[in-house]
Amino acid sequence: MGRWTDALTGVGIAIIVSLLTPGDPRRKARIEANEALHTVAEVIRHTSLAIRFFDREEIALATAIGRKATTTLEDWHSITRNAREFARISPAQTQIEPELAVLERAAERTATAMRTARTLARRANDLVNHRIFAASLADLLDDLAEATEQFGNDLGAGQDPAVARVRLATVANRADPYSLGRDEWLVQGLVVLVRSLVVDLQEAAGASETESRDALPEI
Repeated sequence: MGRWTDALTGVGIAIIVSLLTPGDPRRKARIEANEALHTVAEVIRHTSLAIRFFDREEIALATAIGRKATTTLEDWHSITRNAREFARISPAQTQIEPELAVLERAAERTATAMRTARTLARRANDLVNHRIFAASLADLLDDLAEATEQFGNDLGAGQDPAVARVRLATVANRADPYSLGRDEWLVQGLVVLVRSLVVDLQEAAGASETESRDALPEI
């Protein structure tokens, strides 16, 4: 009974929102997607800076941005879900339901990616405290941030994130704990987290779980 009530409530909200905000319901969902993915990229980039320059303030920024992003991610998911519910029952909107389904799946996987990114930022503090040199890991994170921004730009423009998928897979190809961490187990542990993060983002961009994991080097 609870699930039916939730579903009816969602449809009701979607109808009200559509009446109050006429036009293409994908527009708001695309804006939220772009903003959320750029926020994920921002957390990754601040983490990279912290590792590169042993900067605790960058760790603090990364974790603060990640914490505040909860609302943005929730808004993206709820707006997309409600728009999709309305598209299912509106003959005039049925043709846009597939894109909304893609955006809803992306929102769910990006929320998981953000949780991983926040964990990565917190654990990077160990490298900063011990002043462990890990420039190659910082380079990898910079490339991951750029690929994530590309992903956000693609969704924001209503485009298939094919280019972003390729860029994310390229980052995944380089996420080898042993080549990046050598004898530093703290670095290796962070690379393992990066592997989880890039898999989440690849799946958000439309790759299958198998495709995402196959892009990673064997360990």
